[in-house]
Amino acid sequence: MNTYQCHRYHIVFATKFRQPILLPEWELEIWNYFYGIGKAKNIHIYSVGGVEDHIHLLCSIPPSKAVSDAVQELKGNSSKWMKERFNNPEMGWQSGYASFTVSQSAMTPTFLYIKNQRAHHSRTTLDEELKRMVDLHEQAIQH
Repeated sequence: MNTYQCHRYHIVFATKFRQPILLPEWELEIWNYFYGIGKAKNIHIYSVGGVEDHIHLLCSIPPSKAVSDAVQELKGNSSKWMKERFNNPEMGWQSGYASFTVSQSAMTPTFLYIKNQRAHHSRTTLDEELKRMVDLHEQAIQH
């Protein structure tokens, strides 16, 4: 018997104290660093995006790795690198995160949603966004 497992997640986490430290001019470098961490840690990153105070990732995590462990690897490695790279000892991530599973049919919309974070957050805050995401997933569970 063959086994197939595909675990895709939309993960969101905020900067320490939700400080607006992820400057637009650094985005590409930071996002690319996340792709590198993913490759090194066997976490396939499909999309990275965010704004000054938080980040979104669309990724696949192998079934042998807990989501919490994958998030810790992503946050820990990126935090250390950002502190050194941008010469800012205050850079880092808030404890905690949000994680949502993503079906195959939702991959493209989620990918595009993450890529368009700057436009999206011209209309909504992180708290509003997370509440909406939790509400949508809770509704899906009830049906």
